[in-house]
Amino acid sequence: MKKGCLLWFVKLAVLVGIYYWVLHGRVSPPADRIGALAGGFFLLLTIGSFQNVSIALRNRRRLEAALAGAPFEPGKQVAAIGPIQALGAPVESPFTKTKCVLYSCDISHVSRTQGSTDHDSKDFSSLCLTPCAVYAPGGTVRILGYPVLQGFPETPRHDPEVLANAETYLRSTQFEKVGILQVFSQVKDLLTDQDGYIRKDLRLTDDPDLHLDPSIHTLKEQVVPDGETVCAIGYYSAEKDGLIPGFTKGGEGLTLIRGGEEAARKALKGNVWQYVAIGIGLLLVSHFFLYIYLFLREP
Repeated sequence: MKKGCLLWFVKLAVLVGIYYWVLHGRVSPPADRIGALAGGFFLLLTIGSFQNVSIALRNRRRLEAALAGAPFEPGKQVAAIGPIQALGAPVESPFTKTKCVLYSCDISHVSRTQGSTDHDSKDFSSLCLTPCAVYAPGGTVRILGYPVLQGFPETPRHDPEVLANAETYLRSTQFEKVGILQVFSQVKDLLTDQDGYIRKDLRLTDDPDLHLDPSIHTLKEQVVPDGETVCAIGYYSAEKDGLIPGFTKGGEGLTLIRGGEEAARKALKGNVWQYVAIGIGLLLVSHFFLYIYLFLREP
């Protein structure tokens, strides 16, 4: 993860240097430095968007291989389509008591600071992944790492039964108090899973005795039910016999798409055109305003 951040800053520095070389002597300072920084930043975002297009197209090819029942290729990003099931007993989600292999839930409230707009402030956040596997035509593969979820609803809940379950969960769970400085270490734990079991119960509020109020607090829960049909995309490790996030190996992250072939095709097709539109729009709009700022202001 640190390597990826360092590479991003190196790319930014190179692009800023190129823009500065082009602009220096053509526009007056400090506009040349400001323009170089803005141009490099937005061009890097544009490049990232078109890289996402390439990723989405590769995911389509992986999808075709998965549907054909091709065996998983070690050391490559692969797709697995089929029911996802717990290898032992499924876990129970805290709020809706759903039998599942994965859940995430949040308790938050709307807060307002002086002179700013309302924003959602989290009080508690929990997630859990129990050892599970996707039973696909190409074989059975475990999920080793907390995935990005697509198509799984996360609807705010205020009904009395859910609130009662949440109150019970707060009283019976030992939460870890975290701040901004601890967030990166928590994310690292999610990406370095070894056995398929992850659980985090985080307390972000300083209130030692929080009581839930339906007029103030919002409860959200996202679950992957045991037996749900999914399309899992990740880096296949033959050594661990599972899908892992491939950031450190030149691959992409780990993703679970709800549904089978049709849902996966729809999600991947939408991503391609979405990334193309974002890339072209970002390039044109950012450089139009950059041109106005740099050259129309010059004598």
